[in-house]
Amino acid sequence: MDKRDEQVLLHIYTHCTDLEGFINRFGNTIDDFKKDRAFYNSVCMSLMQISELSRNLTSDFIESTQEEISWNAVKGLRNWIAHEYMDLDMDIIWETATDDIPVLLKLCRKYLNKEE
Repeated sequence: MDKRDEQVLLHIYTHCTDLEGFINRFGNTIDDFKKDRAFYNSVCMSLMQISELSRNLTSDFIESTQEEISWNAVKGLRNWIAHEYMDLDMDIIWETATDDIPVLLKLCRKYLNKEE
């Protein structure tokens, strides 16, 4: 793996683990998420950071992992959150944080040789 990809993945990994921490700290239900603006803002900011960071991965890495992660969806997440912030569907944000981020975290662990 390219050194640049390793550094980007390390930052993505950090934001993924931050998201896990937010869920553990604030609550692990969608109702907790919808009631707490700080929780919502924390999750959205981490998702935006992950999306922005993904743009720095090499095309070789993206191509070699496209079966594991939909990088186009990850890359598009930042613009969706930033430009539609007042009208975001909280259910989709929650689903992304709880269903998709664990998959991305697993990929990061795999390529960074980090144990769960």
